[in-house]
Amino acid sequence: MVFLAIQLQKYYFSTAKELMRINGTTKSFVANHLAESVSGAITIRAFNEEERFLAKNFHLIDTNASPFFS
Repeated sequence: MVFLAIQLQKYYFSTAKELMRINGTTKSFVANHLAESVSGAITIRAFNEEERFLAKNFHLIDTNASPFFS
């Protein structure tokens, strides 16, 4: 039973580490897009592109949240 518990623990730790790496990678895309959107808000509104930026923001947030479903 101890052997099985150790094997499960190794699997869990490696999987959790990989999921945290993916989260960190995708979080930078969300932060970058948000910073670009805030700095270019006047231009985005001038060209009436709010929906496109909002859709891309939701897509990036969904991608960032997907490792948590695992």
